[in-house]
Amino acid sequence: REAVVSTQSTGDDATLYRFSQDEPEYSSTLEYSRPSDNPNTELNLYQLCFYEKRESPVSLVVSNVRLFVTKEYHQWPLPRLQPPLPPHLRGQHFQVLHEVEISDITMLIVTGYTLTISLESKCHELLFETLASLTQLVELLSRLWEEIFGFPLKVC
Repeated sequence: REAVVSTQSTGDDATLYRFSQDEPEYSSTLEYSRPSDNPNTELNLYQLCFYEKRESPVSLVVSNVRLFVTKEYHQWPLPRLQPPLPPHLRGQHFQVLHEVEISDITMLIVTGYTLTISLESKCHELLFETLASLTQLVELLSRLWEEIFGFPLKVC
């Protein structure tokens, strides 16, 4: 499973950065790759928020079919900015905390700056710093969900 994290375009050449989830450890790797025709790897949204009342922010990465809640290690240098690191200094840029299939969402509940994503078996609570960020995610998830099922997602 993979999702595009960011795109860098240099002239006619485009480089995609992807993170792939290795199961079951929920670790991930950042790797270079060429653009693919797989629509499931298209990045729709990348933003910061707080997850389940944690003190440090997490990153949300939304593809066409999945939402990833990730912990980022920003001090980890990107490979393109320096020579390869020795093995003892290599680390993971992303740690996937949770992965949610868009089709598994049953309802979105908005309370102030908090969004609760309700699934059949559990809920995920996200806290945003701005209503614009929260609204952007709600509109995106609603659109993607409606594309899958053909009718609107319930938003309370």
